[in-house]
Amino acid sequence: MSRTRTIAAIVVAALGLAGLVAFVASPANATEPDPHYATGAWRARDWTGAYPDVQASDASGSTATCDTVTLVKPDVNADQDAIYGPSADGDVGTSYENGDLNLAVSAGDKLLVDYTLDDVADAAAGAVRMFAYSEVDADTLNVAPTLGFVAAPGSTPGTIELDFAADTTVHTFGLTYDASNDTEGTVTFTNLRSESTDGATKVVTSIAFCAQPRPTATGTTPAPTTSGTGGTLPKTGSPVTAIAGVAFAFVVIGALAIVAVRRRRATS
Repeated sequence: MSRTRTIAAIVVAALGLAGLVAFVASPANATEPDPHYATGAWRARDWTGAYPDVQASDASGSTATCDTVTLVKPDVNADQDAIYGPSADGDVGTSYENGDLNLAVSAGDKLLVDYTLDDVADAAAGAVRMFAYSEVDADTLNVAPTLGFVAAPGSTPGTIELDFAADTTVHTFGLTYDASNDTEGTVTFTNLRSESTDGATKVVTSIAFCAQPRPTATGTTPAPTTSGTGGTLPKTGSPVTAIAGVAFAFVVIGALAIVAVRRRRATS
């Protein structure tokens, strides 16, 4: 094989390698869209009393990030009697809610969230639940959920699943560890998501427990700390990036070599 043919073969191989790298590097997870952000504001609340006269206040110990909610049902003691009145342990419920999740669902779709309990918390009597309403800013303390609620299946870590029988839009939505039983403790919720089907493909959309980040002055949006985001490109410095660089170098070197050979023949 002549030198020119050898160089040409190298160029062709490098171009093929570059095309393969471009294919591998492209996002492939088309069934996991970007996170869904609620239209309304999220809020954590403690509440006490009996239906239909439940009273709410700001949550005393519950916390939330974009992908995790920790609900703490407080131990009511003498120091809190002035706020809540005399009560036994566990008689104060707590919740994390949004007045307008604004999530369109179709018949057969699901809402799911994973949960774990600490050593004290107990899901008995339906105390740990997920609920949804078709109304915006529904009275979640005194009106039953119009789209239903589902209790945690047990006291061990698991998943709560709310199924939808008809096309609708979920507006008011929330999670709770309420006073259905008199235990205290902490419940942690993670990986809130919706599941639907597109033909034979299951589509999973993560739902953020926070507001959507605002664009910066340059028009870029900072990445939220959510779980289950869509496919990502390889990180800078990864093996794929290095291979792409080598392939490009082969192309450049090969092209220069062909030019040099042709010039040598022209002058000989």
